[in-house]
Parts: sequence; structure tokens; C-alpha cells
Amino acid sequence: MKNFLPELEGCPLFEGIAPLERARLLEHLRAAELTLPKGKALFHEGDPLPFAGVLLSGSVHLFRGDSAGKRSVLLSLEPGETLGDAYLCAGLRAAPASAVAARGSRLLTLSGERLLACCDGDSPAQRRVFRNLSRGIARKNLLLNKKIYFLTRRTTREKLMAYLLDQAGGRTGEEFVIPYDRQALADYLGVERSAMSVEIGRLRRDGAIECTGSCFRILRADI
Repeated sequence: MKNFLPELEGCPLFEGIAPLERARLLEHLRAAELTLPKGKALFHEGDPLPFAGVLLSGSVHLFRGDSAGKRSVLLSLEPGETLGDAYLCAGLRAAPASAVAARGSRLLTLSGERLLACCDGDSPAQRRVFRNLSRGIARKNLLLNKKIYFLTRRTTREKLMAYLLDQAGGRTGEEFVIPYDRQALADYLGVERSAMSVEIGRLRRDGAIECTGSCFRILRADI
């Protein structure tokens, strides 16, 4: 357990919980480390969901698929963020989406039953972790609301610029890295990859952006 304790220092789920209390809490929550190679699923849509997870390293994408095999990426989770928590709090017995490692990742799994029971826990640490859990779920809701905003832009170009400006914090001239490759970005924005690639090329030619892979810089926002 001590192998991953330092990695939880900045984790929002354990904010305000002292190291000793955190160690006891992890034991209570039956914490276990899990390694996922790139492309490996933590769970698939429809799978039973007995646990929540904290991402220690790497990146995990949450997505849903349709009958035609097309994916819609919901969120990209980075180290320190939790997954499966909202589904557990909603009382769902099966996962409504799939979680797949976008690159090699390490996770900390926590007993879903015990995590939910922290709401009425005996210790201040248990009650604090549940408050932190609720705050994290609210944050994910805000991220999903942002995605709705991006999806409601009328054109692929508008969707791209809205997303990139958000990732850049509204600033121009500064380099930033997005958590998606080209295919995953297209899946996230709900557009065809070919159409998105065409628009990225046009934005570069118009002097609006510079980009290499997942690294971008916005030069002009008024376009």
C-alpha cells in the first residue's frame, strides 16, 4: 500500500485527510492496485460495477458504443481522478459506459459498497472522503455540460475551436496538450475523423492554430 500512498497526495478524493488517516481509510476501503496496458478495458458497458477507481498514472477514456460500432467518448480521466463513482452513487448495477486505458495506466480500486457507506461512517476521514466524492461527481457533471456545449456548435470547425479554446483556458499563443489523439477527439466531438482533419488543416492555413499531434497553440480566436 505504501507504494502508491505518495501518489494520492494531490488526489481530490483524499483532500483534507492526513496521511495516517488516509492509510487506515485505504485499508477500510480494501484498496488494491491494478495495472492496465494501453487498450485494456477496466470494464465494459453492461458489466457489473462493484468498485470505484482512482487513476494513479496514465489516462483512461470513458466511452459508449452503438450498434454500428461507432464510439462516443464521454470523458478523458487523468491521474488523481476517480471513475465508476458516479455510477455507484446513482445506484446502477451495471456500467452504462466502457472504461479503456488510452495509454499504460495504474489504478487503485476501492470497494464500492464501503465507499458509499462512508456517508454515515464512524470516522471524520470516512465522512470527509464521501464529501470529496460528491464534489468530484459534481465536477464531472460540469465537464459533461461543457461537452454538450461543444456538441451543440453547428459546424465541425465551431466544435473544434470551442473545444480548443476551452483547453487553452481562453488564451492565445500558449502551447497546450489535449488528452486525445485524432480519432478519440473526433469521437469526443461527435464528428467524422476525416472531416475534422480537413478542418484542422484549414485552421492551420488560416493562421488560427498551430499543432503537432496532440500539441496545439491557438494563434487567433476570432475566426
